[in-house]
Amino acid sequence: MKSLAPIVLFVYNRPIHTSNLLQSLRRCRLSDQSKLIVFADGPKDEASQTERKNINEVRKLVLSEKWCKEVQLIGKQHNVGLADSIVSGVTAVLNQYEKIIVLEDDLVLSPGFLDYLNNALNVFEEEEKIMHISAYMFPVKNKLPELFFMNMTSCWGWATWKRAWNHYNPSAEDLLQKLHESERLNEFTFNGRAPFYNHLLDNTNGKIKTWAIKWLTSVFLMEGFCLHPSPSLVRNEGNDGSGTHGSESIFNKQAVADSIVVKTIPLIENNEARKGLEQFYKKLRRKKNIIERIVNRFMHS
Repeated sequence: MKSLAPIVLFVYNRPIHTSNLLQSLRRCRLSDQSKLIVFADGPKDEASQTERKNINEVRKLVLSEKWCKEVQLIGKQHNVGLADSIVSGVTAVLNQYEKIIVLEDDLVLSPGFLDYLNNALNVFEEEEKIMHISAYMFPVKNKLPELFFMNMTSCWGWATWKRAWNHYNPSAEDLLQKLHESERLNEFTFNGRAPFYNHLLDNTNGKIKTWAIKWLTSVFLMEGFCLHPSPSLVRNEGNDGSGTHGSESIFNKQAVADSIVVKTIPLIENNEARKGLEQFYKKLRRKKNIIERIVNRFMHS
């Protein structure tokens, strides 16, 4: 295998989730050969003593054991916020390295997680149209192949290259304008089923401040491809009510693959995956407020 991508982890104030993530990372094949860079956000001005204690516990936990071959902690004195922390952290690392694997504290990884992402980064390194490697796929009911492409990113355990991240557009206003000019709104919103457009709009009026919808839209407008696995190689355990977006048990029931072999496949979007996601969003829209909570969680508001 070529050189391994650095693993970048973003943490804040959840020691139990961070511990679960780090334990699963250490069990991953290739972790003992990988570099882990951890960005730890700082306390808000109004943070309670309990919150400050949790922030300190998370940092001590990161440095308490050798989770990977090398562990580097970058701690902030003041609160930056998740969106700014991720964008600035990913950008900083990609200014030094050509590729990256990105994690957050509420994920639990399968043993083959690093194998899959590193292999995919190497196999598709020269394919400019491929911009994002996802280790997660929503629990759609359609039968999908082990590997497939979509024109949609997924940010629960992912990887990319510097060449792709250079196309990240931080301006929600500009992205909205370009979306209208593209005349691809129906495609972007899965025929109106997914609230991506409203999520982007809320970034322009100050209701929310997120990064992942801007990355998704940037890739979509570039007509970039995103590799997805089926089943996923990561589970999100942040939907347990401990975060800011509530509890959704649908994600805790997903099957997770031990490993998936990466191979070249035709560079076309998988129609079954698109149909499955459209039906997934359609079903969720019938349940009051669930779709917004899920997408907010998925887009890291």
